[in-house]
Amino acid sequence: MRTSLTTLSALLLALASIACYARSSVPAADGDEPTTTTADAHVQRVECGCALEEIGHCGNYIEVDGAFVEVGGDLGLGKMEWCQKSGLKAEAEGEMKDGKFVATSLTIVP
Repeated sequence: MRTSLTTLSALLLALASIACYARSSVPAADGDEPTTTTADAHVQRVECGCALEEIGHCGNYIEVDGAFVEVGGDLGLGKMEWCQKSGLKAEAEGEMKDGKFVATSLTIVP
């Protein structure tokens, strides 16, 4: 139980750090521009979508602000990069754009 509380505390601290460093842009009044959020590099959980009950199918997902979102960007990742792997974390840089985390860099860390 203590390990779970420690893990949860560390996760909450990491998410708070992400929120503090994120910079959001506001869409234009006419609504033509998509909303984007840019973040400095942070360590975040990554999973295959098939391991996530709320997703239920393969794909690369990263946890942003407490929710898993699809990873976009051209990083050379396979469609099921983290399939059948668990407990992975990555240092990632990028921005939220149209509901996806468009990564400019992503490195799995221990």
